[in-house]
Amino acid sequence: TALSLCMEYSIPIVVFDLFKKGNLNRIVSGEKVGTLVTEDLATEE
Repeated sequence: TALSLCMEYSIPIVVFDLFKKGNLNRIVSGEKVGTLVTEDLATEE
């Protein structure tokens, strides 16, 4: 799965509400939205 590949290759994941209007644009623009999950820790954005 995509999650397994991210874990295997230490690729960070941003978990966010895809259905909240504007969130995807905010993420692409570099705005901090949702929760960042990395190998080291998870942080609320």
